[in-house]
Amino acid sequence: MHPMTVLRWERRDRRPGSATTKALSSLLQVNLDEVSRFFFRGVSPVRKTGLPGTGLRSLRERNGVSA
Repeated sequence: MHPMTVLRWERRDRRPGSATTKALSSLLQVNLDEVSRFFFRGVSPVRKTGLPGTGLRSLRERNGVSA
């Protein structure tokens, strides 16, 4: 695990996947709900607009920007 990955999780810039969350719960010997609450604390649900999401791939490729 790279230290920057953990830092991004701690700052809530990114969230670990479900398998990683379960592994963290086991490693830290805390309840899975407690780990999940940490990562989702202060996150409000996204309101759906009824419009499908679109990717930025075509814009990136057109402008020569990699992902």
